[in-house]
Amino acid sequence: MNKINVRKIAVNALTAITYKKEYMNEVLTKESIKIDKENQGYLYRVVNGVVENLLYIDTLIASQSKIKLKKLRENDKNILRLSIYEILYMDSVPSYATVDEAIKLMKKSNYQLVKYTNGLLRNFVNNHEKIIDDFDKKEQDDISKLSIVYSHPKWMVERWINEFGIEETKQLLKSNNAMPYLSIRTNTLKISRDDLLKKLINLGVDAKPSEYLSEAIIIESINHVDLFNTKLFKNGNFVVQDLSSILVGYALSPEKGEKILDMCAAPGGKSTHIAQLMQDAGEVISRDISYEKLYKIKENIDRLELKSVKLELKDASVLDDESINAYDRVLLDAPCSGLGIIRRKPDIKWHRKMEDIDSLSKIQLIMINNAAKYVKIGGVLVYSTCTIDKKENDEIIEIFLETHSEFVIDAMENVPAEFIDGKYLRILPNRHNMDGFFVCRLKKI
Repeated sequence: MNKINVRKIAVNALTAITYKKEYMNEVLTKESIKIDKENQGYLYRVVNGVVENLLYIDTLIASQSKIKLKKLRENDKNILRLSIYEILYMDSVPSYATVDEAIKLMKKSNYQLVKYTNGLLRNFVNNHEKIIDDFDKKEQDDISKLSIVYSHPKWMVERWINEFGIEETKQLLKSNNAMPYLSIRTNTLKISRDDLLKKLINLGVDAKPSEYLSEAIIIESINHVDLFNTKLFKNGNFVVQDLSSILVGYALSPEKGEKILDMCAAPGGKSTHIAQLMQDAGEVISRDISYEKLYKIKENIDRLELKSVKLELKDASVLDDESINAYDRVLLDAPCSGLGIIRRKPDIKWHRKMEDIDSLSKIQLIMINNAAKYVKIGGVLVYSTCTIDKKENDEIIEIFLETHSEFVIDAMENVPAEFIDGKYLRILPNRHNMDGFFVCRLKKI
């Protein structure tokens, strides 16, 4: 398939994300099957890059455009965005090719904008250093400048400055735009980490052991190895899981023979890790709200050949009377804003609104109140999220403890000390080079 078709697919994918508000990972999965592996690399690079730098690219375009961006159709804007991204960030693509291909796309999308597109892009090719320099010299307040330079909504930047201070926020924004590494968790019920590591290296994968977590391996480069088509993957020797997510299992610290509830379990990484920590001896009830989500868990369970994990279709926001006082340990990995995983899913920046956090915190409180009822006396409740927002984290725990005197915060003895922030496990991408996460362990006394 030639490059013009790949660019067209990329523009369509961007429009699905920026206009239709579809999730980037789902869009790319759907679109990538239309092209070969070589062009899939281009597709993933440009779509991810444009979404990651969206506000910055739009600001630079607006500074040179005779037409206000809000008057342009989304598809036409995405032709320009993709082209500007190539000019600014992809030295491997000749600028003349970028302009020529953009004009071809614009002829089919909106012929009236062909001359405008040609002039705008050629101006960027010839003057992009001056355009960027002029923007850098422009006087702006800190929030506006950081918002544009690192392409994050202003409300998000302001919120983080209030929580973390301006210098840490700057590092956090920069970290969110960095390329995340891939990490995997060894299925130690089938293979040791050392053996898995050797076999991956023999396949040509550039991998190293995690210095913190005994089952984890960091994949630095797969070197054109189709990792998910290897026998190692198909035979259930490992599962993809970020280090932060693996730490949740350590915080829960399940023991053999216990009955564990994972209330919001899809896609199953934490449930299968819990089963692994229990030597697959006990009972792990993995619940989620839809059959589609349960199917994703089942795929992992079957591949890893776990016998202790059982699936149940349940809504965590609805109290289940049959589960009251029934579990030794309960994990509530609550639905959240996902602000800790922006570097992995940059479209979260544009899909989330400030008011979402208020509505999510209400759901989180309902769920944790339900979870409390399921824990036996002397049992453990772990609350976790993949967000860094304190309203969904610290404040949820504070409100919960005000109304649940039977619970106290419990120490996470199996979690490495460097991840503990006072009473909680708190991970920021810029501090730990991992997905942002929050975990609190509570004990029912």
